[in-house]
Amino acid sequence: QADPEGVDREHGRIWRVVWVGDQPGKPVASRPSKEMDLKKLNDRGLYFKLGRENSWERRQAQRLLTERGARVDSGTVQSLTSRAGLGAVFMSDYPASIENQLASLWTLSAAGHVSDKTLDENAARAESPFIRTATARITGERGQANKPTLDRLEKLANDKDETVRAGAAAALRQFTSGALTVDMPPRDKVSTDQLLPHFTALVARPSVAGDFYYPHIVWMAMEPRVAANPQPFFPLLAAHDNSVSAYCTRRVMRRICDLSDATARAQHLNAAMQWLADNAAQTQLASAALDGLIEAAKSKGAPPTVDLEPIFAKLSVNPALAERAQRLAAAFGDKSAARLLIAKINDPKASLDERLKGVSAAKEAKTDGARDELLKLVKSPLGGAGAASPELKTEAVRALATFGYDQAFPIVDAWPQLPPMSRLAAAESLTRGTKTARALLAGVEKGTVSPRDISATARRALAGSEDKTIADNADRLLGKYRQSGADKLKLIADKRKIVLTGTADLNNGHEVAKRTCYVCHKLYGEGAEVGPELTGVGRSTLDALLHNVIDPNEVIGNGYETTEVTLKDDSTVSGRVVEETDTRIKLVSAGPTENTIAKSDIKVVNGKPAIRKTELSLMPEGLEQIPDKDFRDLIMFILNPPGDNRPWTPALRKELIGEDGAATKSAEAGEALHGQGMASGDGESVALWNPDWRVNCPPFEGAPKKLVEFAGRKNVLMTHPKDRTTPATLERTLEIPAGQPTLKLAVAADEQGDWELRVLADGQLLHKQLVNHSGDRWQQVSVDLSKLAGKKITLRLENFPNNWSNEFGYWSDIEVKAGERASAR
Repeated sequence: QADPEGVDREHGRIWRVVWVGDQPGKPVASRPSKEMDLKKLNDRGLYFKLGRENSWERRQAQRLLTERGARVDSGTVQSLTSRAGLGAVFMSDYPASIENQLASLWTLSAAGHVSDKTLDENAARAESPFIRTATARITGERGQANKPTLDRLEKLANDKDETVRAGAAAALRQFTSGALTVDMPPRDKVSTDQLLPHFTALVARPSVAGDFYYPHIVWMAMEPRVAANPQPFFPLLAAHDNSVSAYCTRRVMRRICDLSDATARAQHLNAAMQWLADNAAQTQLASAALDGLIEAAKSKGAPPTVDLEPIFAKLSVNPALAERAQRLAAAFGDKSAARLLIAKINDPKASLDERLKGVSAAKEAKTDGARDELLKLVKSPLGGAGAASPELKTEAVRALATFGYDQAFPIVDAWPQLPPMSRLAAAESLTRGTKTARALLAGVEKGTVSPRDISATARRALAGSEDKTIADNADRLLGKYRQSGADKLKLIADKRKIVLTGTADLNNGHEVAKRTCYVCHKLYGEGAEVGPELTGVGRSTLDALLHNVIDPNEVIGNGYETTEVTLKDDSTVSGRVVEETDTRIKLVSAGPTENTIAKSDIKVVNGKPAIRKTELSLMPEGLEQIPDKDFRDLIMFILNPPGDNRPWTPALRKELIGEDGAATKSAEAGEALHGQGMASGDGESVALWNPDWRVNCPPFEGAPKKLVEFAGRKNVLMTHPKDRTTPATLERTLEIPAGQPTLKLAVAADEQGDWELRVLADGQLLHKQLVNHSGDRWQQVSVDLSKLAGKKITLRLENFPNNWSNEFGYWSDIEVKAGERASAR
């Protein structure tokens, strides 16, 4: 049994690795003495073990003293106190070190013997910031809301070292909430007025550039009191215009808009707007406040009730705030402000940034005028003075697609005026709905849309449509589609990492292409015409190119299938049919090699010529087996060859490769999400969630994550789609048991979002449903697998995007049952 009840797969055996030099096989004692038994040592003996360099002995001694608690003798307590405080510097019983001091300090705390005097001395005089940080954390864990404690915390909150201040912020959180990650009543009641000096000290100094941990931990300490009443925090935030106060200001504004009490929300939002107007001269602070309000306004909550015109007039005086103020005004329903932004969409004199913001405003406004401006941009001619950039047209297409399926045909009609990257975005947007997918395929049949403009992502969506007509028409118009297996997907993911590791040599990539790709494909006039010309197909993104190279049989365009012809002497000739008449057939294959065959030479079987069209590509598999360096150079050369004349800008990298690597992480990547305190994705824990299932979920704001508990269930997996069209997936290959097999699972949605669950077997859609908050928090799903009984299949569960808003999926208790017996868990 792979996952027995009660076994925690997070914790396994501990292995000891010992260096034995040039004596392999030398016996190594498991401990200094065979008779060593730390439990038999008295308190004084354990105290001396705290001074050992061997960290295992030090930790075990610390644990045993902690377990003895009140029974530790007074002499040992006195020695621990001396070592935990400044007295350790003058002790001669063993050399003092920071590790020894920390061990003594934490032992005293855990055993219940630490005194305010020791903590006060450490807070005031300890030279090591590690000791002062531990002092702050212990102060928070004790949770004694008396004057000496609050005075000590204020001193630590004013510390010159950022790490110590972070420790003080974490401690302060324990006086504003009874838990670190969710809001609960604290153990001791402390008024907000008593804590304002502490918060003032924490926001007074900026954080180190690039550090988002410290501002966030300050915000987490502040959040419970802001939720209760944000207005006492306005003056202290206004007093400091720096990165920490700006971060907290943005969060304060969002938190106000999230208040569930409508009366309190309106009262505090009005006060926040007035405060914003009063601080319009503080650019960093006011910008952060506007950003927070703009983000919150996307949820379409009630706008403020105060007169906004004089407030926005004050904000607009600051040129750095004017655009944000317009966007917020538009979000609050100011039609004149929205019109001003939307008018920039087709203004050739406006900057790209201004025009993109106009597209965003149009998307939020959803008015007829906004739609008309987007259509005008999409239909505008390519090239020429003032022409829209590919990035601008792409965003306009995506925005227009959100206006409803009625916009599908205008987008298709405008296809000739769209640059390649916009066509890919349009195809992927249109495949998300049944009616829009039909409009896209109608464009293909009419010849307006080229099959080359349909990316692998869009092709997969068409193949997985629950409307059989769409899937069949996609096969007819675009060629056969075969779902890549789990082994291929893993290989593609591995090769993607190789391509993105290291710098590519494009000259070498060209040479590798001559030996591999050009024997069948042509690129900018060089190569053969056996397969599709690479100048305009198959390399729209890195992922599409890797799929085409590693799994060439996934999507085979019409006319590029392998045809096998059996001759009368039983020999076989294969290739792509490039010419066929009543008397002959011409095939081409790699090389290039041409074979013209007289039909009179073809074997006849059951009265018909032995000509068979396969569902295989002419392109051979195995190209990924070339050396990693050659593979990287080849892929990067084909992805963006010199002939494309496109410099590697950040925008192009995002277009071709996507949001990749640490450089693209947002300022909130390390934030605690949804009150859970989740950090970025934890691959090791996810792998241990259920070893039978392969989780394919690129890191996204904390996902994927294995949660010990969520909404009343234990051992829960959290996922999130990769982007607006690519789901997170769970896959495994298994043999479906006989009888009446059923897939059973429990799924849940985020409090602020929903998502679409899709269940597929070997690429065929079996079940689809919306996971939201109607009914119980956990939705029980049951899918009948009777038609698959006895078959070995690849089962895929998808966390599919719905409207791209908090689409976190939560999974629990997935199993395949035959009757009442669980057959595959």
